[in-house]
Amino acid sequence: MVTMIGQIFVLGHVLTMMAVCALAAVVAAAAFDGPRRYGRRVLIGSLIGVPFGIIGHYPVRILVLLLTSTWSDPMDRLLAVSIGAIFMALAAAVAGAATAKLSSVTSRSVRKCAVIGGGFGLVAGIANEAVAMVVPGVGVEVTTDIIVVLALVSAAVGLSVAAPIAVDAVLAIIASRLVRSRTTAGLSATKT
Repeated sequence: MVTMIGQIFVLGHVLTMMAVCALAAVVAAAAFDGPRRYGRRVLIGSLIGVPFGIIGHYPVRILVLLLTSTWSDPMDRLLAVSIGAIFMALAAAVAGAATAKLSSVTSRSVRKCAVIGGGFGLVAGIANEAVAMVVPGVGVEVTTDIIVVLALVSAAVGLSVAAPIAVDAVLAIIASRLVRSRTTAGLSATKT
């Protein structure tokens, strides 16, 4: 039972990381490519998100728990939020750079896309942590009905995954528009 609940939480963490990396790849691609042909970039970002999600759930989370075991509650929460956001920014930067690299653009564009992806990942990481604080936890009372417990845990995980992904999608739309408007303005300035 405990193993199944743990696997559900890992799956939720991996799905969130996949979504952030896929969205970071799309936002980074907006800097150098047209609005179409995002399917491959979403796939690349999703594949990058899987190992980062697993690493972020196991070694990183365990390291944070070890580091903060003797700290006061607000400080350990702040460190966990900070490390989670930085780790998500790193994953998104890798997704952005991989997207640019596979599109065979210049090395300068790869760096630019890594910065764009990392910036998006940092904002998404902070937003995800904020959403996690707002989404209420489901209290499961002691019961002998395993189906009820699994349903409540699944609902809690589903809500904790769906809410951040919805927020990340809105952030990705805003970021893509900002990136495209800045890129278009930069291209217009160089042509005149």
